[in-house]
Amino acid sequence: TLTGTGTVTVTAASKSDQETGTSTTTAVTPSVAKSSDSAAKAWVLFPAAGGITASYGVTSVTKNSTGNYTIAWSTAFSTANYTVICMPFAGAGLLLASSTVSILAGSVTMQNIQSGVGVVDAITSCEAYGRQ
Repeated sequence: TLTGTGTVTVTAASKSDQETGTSTTTAVTPSVAKSSDSAAKAWVLFPAAGGITASYGVTSVTKNSTGNYTIAWSTAFSTANYTVICMPFAGAGLLLASSTVSILAGSVTMQNIQSGVGVVDAITSCEAYGRQ
């Protein structure tokens, strides 16, 4: 809104505005930009031994057993109905994939699988999308 004195008034979007994504008149501030359903709520890069190399929104990565890791989120998701995408780093000629073992609102347990070998340790990156 433009006032008679030339001042511009902007209505900031709320978290619910970002989640519904229907407003055409509110402005998104950095503090609520992550509330959009299309924004990653957390991401992590972790070494094969567990722990965290770099992250956002992740409290810890625990190695439970060979190739099996639990990622704890800094802020729990609203429910266990969210998406996690993980990608293990493979060497030339190796085929690796990640599989979700269990999803809770506050964490996810996943494992890395190598074709023809089974569950293996690997440097891994993961992203999580959903409502918190």
